Amino acid sequence: MTGRFDEAYLRTIGAVVTRKSVALEESGGPSATFHMLIWDVMGNREFEQLFRDAYFSRAAGVIAVFDLTRPSTLAPLSYWPDGARAAVGPKPVVVLANKTDLKDRIAVDDAEIRSVLGPLGHPVLRTSALTGENVERAFVMLAQEILQAT
Repeated sequence: MTGRFDEAYLRTIGAVVTRKSVALEESGGPSATFHMLIWDVMGNREFEQLFRDAYFSRAAGVIAVFDLTRPSTLAPLSYWPDGARAAVGPKPVVVLANKTDLKDRIAVDDAEIRSVLGPLGHPVLRTSALTGENVERAFVMLAQEILQAT
């Protein structure tokens, strides 16, 4: 999110809050800058149910991330967007399939992704926090989705 990878980053316990600015260029018009406040919340279902209203309050969109090397992280994405929707109504969701850089450890295939996420209709991007692949694009995509929804 900041343009550099942090080897010491630990999986989220609770929430980590970060600011992110995204520039959008409109074709034939002026550009706009979105200033986002990003809440990185843990993916535990019990946590989501306990703190849903507090963490999703006033959310304009959701980036839901799963780890391509850990199949158990895919299934929760079938309920996280519902938790956000229950708290703040329908909002744009972009799903990230992370850790594309670990090609030899990828354990989730396209068929599994389509099976779990296809019915939800959310766009899915393959990303790598390590290399930065599609990370900025994910934020731009979410900002565009938010803009279109308003």
